[in-house]
Amino acid sequence: MLGFSITFSHLRSAWLFQYSAIVRMRRLGMRKGSRVAIKADALSLSARQIGMYGLMAIAHFGMLHCR
Repeated sequence: MLGFSITFSHLRSAWLFQYSAIVRMRRLGMRKGSRVAIKADALSLSARQIGMYGLMAIAHFGMLHCR
């Protein structure tokens, strides 16, 4: 349960950061700003995961010569 609460807390703070930055720059309302912030946060998390697994594959197959 503790891991879930820490993860949820991190996601909430990341979403609030995205929301506050996007709403100020684009001058959006709460509903539209929330939608755009959630989309931006999902895309940034997905890009991080793809990059992390790509780097792991390069390290595993390229640097360590594992098959």
